[in-house]
Amino acid sequence: MWLRPHREMVWKGASVMRQLLRRAPVTGFVCGVLIALFLVTHRPGLEGRRSVEARRWWGGVEILTWVQVDGSHIEYVNQELSGPFDVWDGEWWRVPASTLHHADLPHLLMNLVGLAIFGPWLERRWGWWRYGLFLAAAAFVASPPEYLLGQQSLGFSGVCCAVFGSLWGLRNSDPELKSRLTNEVVWWMVAGLVAMWVLTAVGTLSIANGAHFVGLAYGWLAGTIARASRWPRFGFAMGHAALVVPYWFIVHPVWDGRYQWYLADLEQRRNWVAPLDEVRLRRALRCDPKLTGVWRLLAQQAVHDGRLLEAWEMLLQGLQHNRSAAELWQDARVLWRRLAPTEQRGAALAHLQDRFGAESAVWLAEIRRFVPPPVLIAPDRPPVPTTPVAQRPEVSPPTWEPPPDNQRWYRRPPSLGPLPRVDPADPSSAAEGRLL
Repeated sequence: MWLRPHREMVWKGASVMRQLLRRAPVTGFVCGVLIALFLVTHRPGLEGRRSVEARRWWGGVEILTWVQVDGSHIEYVNQELSGPFDVWDGEWWRVPASTLHHADLPHLLMNLVGLAIFGPWLERRWGWWRYGLFLAAAAFVASPPEYLLGQQSLGFSGVCCAVFGSLWGLRNSDPELKSRLTNEVVWWMVAGLVAMWVLTAVGTLSIANGAHFVGLAYGWLAGTIARASRWPRFGFAMGHAALVVPYWFIVHPVWDGRYQWYLADLEQRRNWVAPLDEVRLRRALRCDPKLTGVWRLLAQQAVHDGRLLEAWEMLLQGLQHNRSAAELWQDARVLWRRLAPTEQRGAALAHLQDRFGAESAVWLAEIRRFVPPPVLIAPDRPPVPTTPVAQRPEVSPPTWEPPPDNQRWYRRPPSLGPLPRVDPADPSSAAEGRLL
């Protein structure tokens, strides 16, 4: 029914696709795949989380986080622990597969137009099989830069830039191509890529510029070497084996604090009675000291083991890096009330003085301020680790098994709201953030 108002446009589009398939079958086939995947993942009735799940089902990379599922009730476990969990689990193929997905219709249309214009030129010169291999290789080559920088990307634009780059490399040895792909066209294309990089740098747009420039450079190199002798072409082909290195680091981003936290958390989800992996959690904090949830986990474990002063020091370190973390403030207040009034509080005050120097009196006053008790460091809290499964009190905790895929992952909300104004006289009002 929804096609009736757009029937004429659909028929025109089908006619264009038939012509493209006859003239450039590989280009037409790839355009058809891009359109089909977009329709499947953006069909009516799929909005928000359901559209994200559809992209994930069809091989896309999504930012995920753990949730608890109890019947129809869904509750986030800790939104701070988020990331491309599927990729971290070893599903590296999702990285090049994400080039086939698009965020919205304008994104798709721009890539379709670019591929439909430049793709047939290259396919006619290289043949369908060589051109098809080049498109697949470009998807593998153009994708890693964004992921190695801690970002995720969607879309075929990196591959389109590789197609343009290969034509740029071929034009000096192809008079017909040089007459069509003039210097003005080349420089306008490069200027457009630079302009998108500038708009991303100033925060106006969010564009995968790494994929664009790497794709362009890869295509230009492929086009330049295409006219060379056999050995340079053989060396270029064998050089693709080096892709193992960036893809290994994409699956194992050892510099990412959230990745280290995820590995420690995953071990407990597999076996809820396993001890807390403090070594990996401390490694996560060395990578990213802004992870308040890790500071709290380590402090909770120390409290459970009776190491109250060590837990106090852990919370102070966390507050030093995250001055506006309300959960850490609450935990510090409750822990202060649990310390013995004489020797333990004296040692705690010494730790506070070492950490904050002249500001220690203000910090102590804030910690002593009464606030209703939180949920982390409480006397009736069960020992660490705890099972993340929502349970009824009369049911004994089972061995942890992750919920089914359709219940286990959900995308993290994109924003936590505006930050409050900073009051220089109040250490708890300082606002420190992380650029995502």
